[in-house]
Amino acid sequence: MREGLVDDFLREVNSPDDSSVGAALTLAQVAYPRLEPAQWVGELDVMGARARQHLEVGLGGHPPRRTRLRVISEFFFGQLGFTGNREHYEDPRNSFLNDVIARRTGIPSHSPSSSSRRRAARASPWRA
Repeated sequence: MREGLVDDFLREVNSPDDSSVGAALTLAQVAYPRLEPAQWVGELDVMGARARQHLEVGLGGHPPRRTRLRVISEFFFGQLGFTGNREHYEDPRNSFLNDVIARRTGIPSHSPSSSSRRRAARASPWRA
């Protein structure tokens, strides 16, 4: 494990940012020491922007939050193909955000859809 990783993780966990992305990617560096978090943050930003466009085109107006979350979930699990790994729930790759993004498979509460949903919601003109 690289020196300073624990300090980086604690800094991310205690960050005022409401996202867990930094902490998740720092944790992934235990298994992937050469991981570049910026690459994966960029992937999430692209997904979040696509989700926001999907919302704007598909909904218009000022839809209720529940409707927005349903449409975003349909986008991530339908169009982008994310899924929970029910057959191999214990697979450690389900917990490393970079693997979840790359494989489109993981534990649902730790999926990019939850991270990107927050990013899309923050950038949304319908922010609740």
